[in-house]
Amino acid sequence: MSAEETTKNFWAVWNSFVWPEIRVPEPRLYYNDDGSPVNYTMEDLPGQYITITPLEFMARRWDVKVIDGQLHPIISPIRPDRLVKDPASGTPCHPQDITLVVPDDQACQRWRLVK
Repeated sequence: MSAEETTKNFWAVWNSFVWPEIRVPEPRLYYNDDGSPVNYTMEDLPGQYITITPLEFMARRWDVKVIDGQLHPIISPIRPDRLVKDPASGTPCHPQDITLVVPDDQACQRWRLVK
């Protein structure tokens, strides 16, 4: 085969070649009907999803919810628990160490957890 035929064959193949579609992966968050996260992935899976930013994908937060196609953090109210003295119905604790629970018949202070 001559160089001219080889070149001709090359250009024939080159011009008829169908290049594959280049797919840029997109970060996705798949979610349930109630908006809670199911899966963070770049795959095309069945189900509801939204496209998210690369930073949201890297964080992979589970304390979020999808509302109207937007990602929203779940903000839970902070309610600190505290102990209060309750001589009537509290748990009997050692008078000098609240972490030690003692029998009812022993000298004690009674504490109750308030939420």
